[in-house]
Amino acid sequence: MRSTRRFRLEFGKKVGRAVDPHSLGSPGLSRRQLRRVSDFIEANLGEELTLAVLAEVARLSPWHFSRCFRRATGLTPHGYVTRRRMERAKVLLGSGGGSIAEIAIAVGFKSVASFTTCFGREVGVTAAQRSRLNTSARSVDGPNIEKE
Repeated sequence: MRSTRRFRLEFGKKVGRAVDPHSLGSPGLSRRQLRRVSDFIEANLGEELTLAVLAEVARLSPWHFSRCFRRATGLTPHGYVTRRRMERAKVLLGSGGGSIAEIAIAVGFKSVASFTTCFGREVGVTAAQRSRLNTSARSVDGPNIEKE
C-alpha cells in the first residue's frame, strides 16, 4: 500500500496534476465497474444521464461514485459524458448525420443553443463551422471523375 501511494504521488507530479494525498487510499472504480459505466454511457448518450443513474450502474452511492470515477478517469462524470457527447457529435457532423438540431438531440442535448455553446467551448469551433469544414473536405476528396 505504501509503494502504491508513493507511485501515485510521483505520477501526479509527472503529469502535472495535483493529487490529493488523502484520496490515495482508494484507487477509484474497478475495471469492471468502469467498463460497465462507460458502456452504459456510450449506449445511452442520447438520454438523460444523471449522476444517480450512473452511480446505480456502478452499484455505488452517487457521492462515492463521483469521487471514485474522478480518481479512475481524471474527469468528473459530467465532464466525461460531455466529452463523449462532443466526440459523437463530431463524428455525426463529419459523416453528414443530419442537421445540427438533429445531432444535438441525438447526443442528448435538450436545445440547439446549449449544444452549440458546449460544442464551441469543448471543440474550439462552432458546430456549423465544423459541418462546413467537413462538407468542403468531402467535396474536395470526392470521387475523381476525369473529363474526356
